[in-house]
Amino acid sequence: ELDLRMIFSRYGDIHSLRVLKYPNTGVSKGTALVRFVSIEDATRAKKSLHCLPLHGQDLPLEVKYAETKEEKLSRRDNRSNNAEKQKAKQQQQQQQEQTSVPTSPLAIPQRDPLAGLADVIERYRQHWKH
Repeated sequence: ELDLRMIFSRYGDIHSLRVLKYPNTGVSKGTALVRFVSIEDATRAKKSLHCLPLHGQDLPLEVKYAETKEEKLSRRDNRSNNAEKQKAKQQQQQQQEQTSVPTSPLAIPQRDPLAGLADVIERYRQHWKH
């Protein structure tokens, strides 16, 4: 945390800095939230530090602005709408499966080979009578 504070404080006054950690282990998630006093300082830090390799880390530093409350709500609403669409699609697929013709030979009802033969014979007789 002190290393990050030293790195980011070069670009302006820091209001707050918090390293996100896993609750069970206390190990860093590899993410920190840095809040500057001014947007100008934050912009300067973002331009200077984004994609810079950080000492001892495999991945370069990714610096971006935090989402506003409106953006978070919008993203949450989009996820909720997508989940509802997915659920509706699954229900539709289940309904189609229930109404579709069975493909298993064991599920096809066996028909009497002579069923309808009497009708065919009767139509044949009627045809040749005239």
